[in-house]
Amino acid sequence: MIVPESGSMHGLPVDTHVEIDFDGMASSRPILAAILQEIDHLQQAIGLLATCRIVVRTSETGGHYGLTLQLALPQGTAVTIHTPASPDARYADPQFAVSDSFRHALARLRTPSEP
Repeated sequence: MIVPESGSMHGLPVDTHVEIDFDGMASSRPILAAILQEIDHLQQAIGLLATCRIVVRTSETGGHYGLTLQLALPQGTAVTIHTPASPDARYADPQFAVSDSFRHALARLRTPSEP
C-alpha cells in the first residue's frame, strides 16, 4: 500500500487521507502520478476529500486495468466506484482506466443521492 504524503509536493491537502494499493501487480510511478493528478482535479471540481482509497488491478490475463475508488467527503457523502479490468482495448492504457474511473466518480458525486 502506498500512502502519499500530504502537502505541496503531491498537491494533496493535509486533511486528505489517501491510500493506493496495487493488487496483484507492482506499483507504478506513472499510474501513481496519474492517480494523484486525478485526485487533484476531482478536489478542484467538488472540494476537499476526507478519504480516498484506491485499488488498481490488472485482468487475470494481464494487460487491462481496473480500479476501485472509495471516496468520502468531509460532510459524510461517500461513493464507491468499481471499474473492472475490461477486455475493452481502451483499458489496456492505465491512464485511460484511471481517468475513466475518476470521471465516473465525479459524475456520482455531482448527482444528488436517491432518497
